[in-house]
Amino acid sequence: MNLDLDKEDLVCLVRGSSPSYSVFDHQLLKKAGHFYSDQYARTSWNELHTLTEEELYELYILCKNKD
Repeated sequence: MNLDLDKEDLVCLVRGSSPSYSVFDHQLLKKAGHFYSDQYARTSWNELHTLTEEELYELYILCKNKD
């Protein structure tokens, strides 16, 4: 499947996902926002628009693969 996504599409994909606790220390996650390790595992994606399209895609894959 091929998709044609622009930066705003990638931002929406990332906002709709959340990282697992095991990757909270990943540099890309730290660059993208703030994370809380309470029982709700809150995510604040406040820096997504500063990332490149490639970084956003990598971040989405990182969040999607909850291994």
